[in-house]
Amino acid sequence: MKKSLQTAFLLSIFTVVFGLSISAQPYGSGVYKAVDKPNEDAGVGLAADFAVKEQSAKSKKEIKLTEILKAADGSAKLGARNLQLCLNVTTDSKPSTVQAIVTMDQYSNL
Repeated sequence: MKKSLQTAFLLSIFTVVFGLSISAQPYGSGVYKAVDKPNEDAGVGLAADFAVKEQSAKSKKEIKLTEILKAADGSAKLGARNLQLCLNVTTDSKPSTVQAIVTMDQYSNL
């Protein structure tokens, strides 16, 4: 009886500790999966347009999106997406390649 009580107690402690360690993982804990066709993914296109628009407004320069080179989708939590983007843009008619990280919730709020 005493042995089974000790085993049950230790098992419950292990379960609580394991559960807390899993729930303590931060959002987007570094696991990204490449998006197969980034130019065809509506969410990626929306995030790329948003990133270019925001940076254009912040820098007060004309920035245009030329192409989405690569996109990676972070581990989703509660319907949100964490997107890493590699974009070709033109800034004041000069081409360049830039990177952006955009977080989007399940309602497409960026």
